[in-house]
Amino acid sequence: MIFVKEFGLLENGSRVNAYTLKNSNNMEVTLINLGATITSIKFPDALGNLTDIVLGFDDLQNYEKNIPVFGSVVGRNANRIENGSFEINGICYNLDKNDGQNNLHSGNSKIYTKLWEVKTIDKVKNEVLFSLLLEDGYQGFPGNFNINVKYSLTEENELIIEYSGMCDKDTIANFTNHTYFNLNGHNDGEILDHKLKIYSKEYTPFKENINIPSGEIKSVLNTPFDFTRFKAMGQDIMLDDIQLKIANGYDHNFVLDKEQNEYELACEVFSEKTKIFMQVFTDAVGVQFYTANFLDAS
Repeated sequence: MIFVKEFGLLENGSRVNAYTLKNSNNMEVTLINLGATITSIKFPDALGNLTDIVLGFDDLQNYEKNIPVFGSVVGRNANRIENGSFEINGICYNLDKNDGQNNLHSGNSKIYTKLWEVKTIDKVKNEVLFSLLLEDGYQGFPGNFNINVKYSLTEENELIIEYSGMCDKDTIANFTNHTYFNLNGHNDGEILDHKLKIYSKEYTPFKENINIPSGEIKSVLNTPFDFTRFKAMGQDIMLDDIQLKIANGYDHNFVLDKEQNEYELACEVFSEKTKIFMQVFTDAVGVQFYTANFLDAS
């Protein structure tokens, strides 16, 4: 089932709608077409109480700014590009340096502040398809890029996010969804008691004093980055470790124990309070684990 209602009006008068996908298990996922953003995911806890397990805002005005990037699609490139520049086919492209000397989440122009087109609403398949044209040179990247993001909610309590796109030039395409999860409930404080397992024996450490991978691939064994078995997220987060200090916590890429393009289980998270259990699957070769180290508590 999909329910559509108005979420609000932007400053320019454009209407933003909310699309709520529901299944027969009382799971609900609400999306808005501003930024193709997930505003809430509600799931029954152990007592049957519907619990919103993602962070978000109550009004459109905050989503117009959305400084923490709650729930939105990030691109063309998620994460960091060193020195804010890259080269393709012998041409150097310069980007905004909005994270020290580096580019973070593609710079100052944000696709999550754009109004996306809703291409299809399929109430039978319980899915919504959003689309956006990123023009040649937007954010400093080459090519006119048509990006599509489809959200589907299944009867098996799966939220599936699928990205597809076409560009008329060779370019970077590295999109992600930037939802912050709290399986205790969005208003229940920190997540350090969550139990986490990552299907990875290796991670990519940072260079000294900068949040850019050094190029090394290191074993997680006997380090704070060992989540090969379930452990609390906060168990080792305060240890005297240079990598944790650089990121002010976890903000690292883990190399998954899988083949490229194979769709497999990447990690599992569990809340002992609500008994809500989440699994993450991907066809990517890495997963970024971020503990909201720079999230303003306000």
